[in-house]
Amino acid sequence: MVIHSVKDGDTVFTLARKYRVSPLKIIENNGLENPDALSVGEELLILSPTRTYTVRGGDTVERICRMFGIKKSRLQAANPALLGTDRLYPGELLAIRYDAPPYGMAVVNGYVYESTTQEQLCGALPYLTYATLSVGVTDGQSVRFLFNDQPYLKQIHDRGKIALMRVCEGDGMPLSPDDREGWEQLCDRLCTAAKAHGYQGITLAFYRTAKLSPHLYDDFVVRMRRRLLGCDLILFTETDANEPLALGDYADGNVLMYDKCTVKDPPSFEEGERAIAERYASDYESSRMFMDISPFGYDEDTAMTLPMIRQLAHKTRCAIKKDDRTGLCSLQYPKFTGGVREERTVVFESLENIKAKLHLVDAFGYMGVSLDVGRTPVSVFLMVHTLFCDADYSTLGIEERV
Repeated sequence: MVIHSVKDGDTVFTLARKYRVSPLKIIENNGLENPDALSVGEELLILSPTRTYTVRGGDTVERICRMFGIKKSRLQAANPALLGTDRLYPGELLAIRYDAPPYGMAVVNGYVYESTTQEQLCGALPYLTYATLSVGVTDGQSVRFLFNDQPYLKQIHDRGKIALMRVCEGDGMPLSPDDREGWEQLCDRLCTAAKAHGYQGITLAFYRTAKLSPHLYDDFVVRMRRRLLGCDLILFTETDANEPLALGDYADGNVLMYDKCTVKDPPSFEEGERAIAERYASDYESSRMFMDISPFGYDEDTAMTLPMIRQLAHKTRCAIKKDDRTGLCSLQYPKFTGGVREERTVVFESLENIKAKLHLVDAFGYMGVSLDVGRTPVSVFLMVHTLFCDADYSTLGIEERV
């Protein structure tokens, strides 16, 4: 695996010759919508498969998998151009396998939002074990669903993945600490809503309660875990590493959120990501923790994905710069509003930084990583795929469908 920082004069074809890989694979593995529009400073993931196969007329995904003795999901994950489907065309070059992953098992949890398309979910499913739909909001009295989750759930269930219902706090939360009956009823309502919609678990995003009353939050997590056990549902919680929040220590999984791009004065990698990963690994059970990966940036309040940043860099002819101390990339560009020029800056995580964070997942024994399905570039999914072994589904109590 090589992460190449584009220099002036680089093209997909010169890089393909340099690294002895197919130019089509560079395009596919980086999701390049316009291969002729590389910008100075942008990073490209270069992968060299150890075995390839050229599709012939009459080939099917199932036949190729039997030929090489690999799982269907593994073949789809190695070839993101398939978009998680069985569509093939004669002459298509498939990556069959890469070098043995240097790290152990990692579980991937993908977040799905209302803006996530079904095509994006389909392309991400070969990499996922869990799919968390950010669909629920509660005021303590009821559960409101933000969008129609059934089409997404069908995709998830058809592929044998585990669907979790993410619930966050709305107006009216938190409940009074003395309202034991109210908290018990909320547990019942959340459980009933999850079961009725076809989920296999719940993810709690109760940041306000955790911040205002850590003991109350911890008690609520215990209540939820007890209630969900009786319904054969699992429980995940989220915590913000930028805040000294309580962590649901009794949950089956904990997602550690750390969006470095939103920090006003970002620390170095050692003082930031490594220190946080080490602290949580020593204070909690790291084998139940997920490290959140956020490979996108913000232009003020507008989230910008890597393809959007690439397009902006090409349009404005501005170079992408990397800060080696923080591991963050930035694009400074001019924006004209009413004839007035304004300098704007988009900050986002470098692929090198993400690769280093993935090393921490292995080094500190984390369960795996969490990713935003709609905003994560294919290159990051491929990094996880080639660095870690497949999840052992037998330990998760499910049977993978291929």
